[in-house]
Amino acid sequence: MNELGADSVSAVFETAAARQIPAGRFGTPADVARAVMFFADPKASFTTGQTLFVCGGTSVGSIVY
Repeated sequence: MNELGADSVSAVFETAAARQIPAGRFGTPADVARAVMFFADPKASFTTGQTLFVCGGTSVGSIVY
């Protein structure tokens, strides 16, 4: 019987999990930072009271108001 090492199991899990995200990958700190930078930019001062989901599309169709 072949045994997968912990690294192999982790890689298989991460690949399978990323496939569940419409963007096809996990988000990064830089993805979140870009959203923060948008709202912090004075040029975005007319944008108020918004919720921005930085989720790679996982929230599409699942938000209930």
